[in-house]
This record gives sequence, C-alpha cells and structure tokens, in this order.
Amino acid sequence: MRARHQDGLTGPKVAGMEVSVSYDDGAHWSRARTAPEGDGTYRIRAAGSRTGGYVSLRVRAWDNRGNEVTQEVRRAFATN
Repeated sequence: MRARHQDGLTGPKVAGMEVSVSYDDGAHWSRARTAPEGDGTYRIRAAGSRTGGYVSLRVRAWDNRGNEVTQEVRRAFATN
C-alpha cells in the first residue's frame, strides 16, 4: 500500500501509516501489521479472512508536518 501526493504536487514525506481490516462490512476492525519499505510504501500483513465474503480497509497516513488523511474502503476486495 502506498501513500503519496496527488500527481503534479509535492509536499512533505510520508512519516507513517496505520491499516485496519474488517471482515463484516466495518462493524468490527482489527489492526493489520505494517512495515515501511520506503517512499511512502508499506507492506501490509493481516490475519486471514474469518468469512467467505469481503474485506474492508481503513487506512490512516501522516507526514512529518502533522498532516494526515484517513480513507475507508468498504468491500475493497472479495475473499473467495
């Protein structure tokens, strides 16, 4: 997963990212493990699906100047 600035814009470097996953359309969230790989890119590791349905994602990213963004995607992908 990668956090970056909009095309054509520059700004402070990404300083961190948190990712949570939900297997029940956002009723319950679990924190996924993240590992920085450089340039705003993070490897995400989450537990396997508890259902045969969909995975929802909630991502929070921030830079070294205190700016942050949170984005939630319901049913980001199917598990089956």
